[in-house]
Amino acid sequence: SKTSLLRSASLAVRKLVALPALPLAAALPLLPRLAALLTARDPCTQEHAVWALGTLSSGGEDWRQACLEAACLPTLVALLGSHPTSMMASSILTTLLNLANGDSLRLLEVLGGSTMQCTARLLLRRGSKHHK
Repeated sequence: SKTSLLRSASLAVRKLVALPALPLAAALPLLPRLAALLTARDPCTQEHAVWALGTLSSGGEDWRQACLEAACLPTLVALLGSHPTSMMASSILTTLLNLANGDSLRLLEVLGGSTMQCTARLLLRRGSKHHK
């Protein structure tokens, strides 16, 4: 099925980007596809894409910039606002933190828009489960 194929492909990319010597030039064509996989209907495919982007965005300034240029930020924020599982939310937040690392303009770019509102809702929702 298409879902199975996407899940397998996203897992393969997730494992590929974990290789320590992966050059940025080799990863660049993957970034728009990873950004697109964030909107997949399958949560496992989304999780693999988030994890791969988190790994890539932790690679330094050039890697963070490449991830941002692939337009993954708005989709990550939308995914965060869509009531993800705890594990998915943690992966998204880690990726957002990686993307925000660097200079203050990048921090403002990542925290701008609805990132803070989604995070606050996530905290309130998670907190309300613990106070019942």
